[in-house]
Amino acid sequence: MSHLQSGPSMLHLHQRLLAYPGGPVPIGQELIALLHDLIARLAPAVTAPTLLPIYDLLQWEEPEDRERPDTLLLMIWLLADDAFCGLTLYSDEVVALLASSNALMDTAHPKLNDEDQREELIRLTLSGLRLKPQNETDQQAQDRLLMVSSSERARVVAASRAAEERAGGRSPAGRSRRDGDQGAERDPDEGAEREPDQGAGREQNGAGGHSAEAALTRGCGRDRPTLAVAVMC
Repeated sequence: MSHLQSGPSMLHLHQRLLAYPGGPVPIGQELIALLHDLIARLAPAVTAPTLLPIYDLLQWEEPEDRERPDTLLLMIWLLADDAFCGLTLYSDEVVALLASSNALMDTAHPKLNDEDQREELIRLTLSGLRLKPQNETDQQAQDRLLMVSSSERARVVAASRAAEERAGGRSPAGRSRRDGDQGAERDPDEGAEREPDQGAGREQNGAGGHSAEAALTRGCGRDRPTLAVAVMC
């Protein structure tokens, strides 16, 4: 039994992001108005207490680059599409998604000309609202999200590096290096004790024995204004 509601198609949502109008990024009261209008449109039963988390993410000061939208603004633009109007959405999930938007990807400013970043943004948006792309099963939607998730890739890389560091001391190479270091510490004393006997042996067997021993010893030592229009039904 499916637990995810079918949403718009991936193609439609890619086209929606590519149609982002640009322009100055809204801040302060302008951004509050956009968020209130969008959330009330998607989940009309929203209450004032449910809206409180959005005030923690508002930008009251003008950003350095007002022409470059962040994840939050792109999600607002995406969710303002008419394709979301007929879906059953819940205000607490919409607010939670928008409030955490800028922490969901490994960049807070996705590049709209990057198809992988667009797909990640779309799938994160759908997943946060318990939606799946049109014509995908629940499992397909979840698997594809893991494949494109930049945060998941970062987590896997970090876990792999940590595992390598933990295993480093137990690996054969690690043991060889430790054995070599310990051997190098013992060589001076042991060489002094063996020197007389080995010297006698070398006089009979020739210089070859000395060269082999030296080689072994050396081896051990190596080492937007337009957005306000978009959210209106």
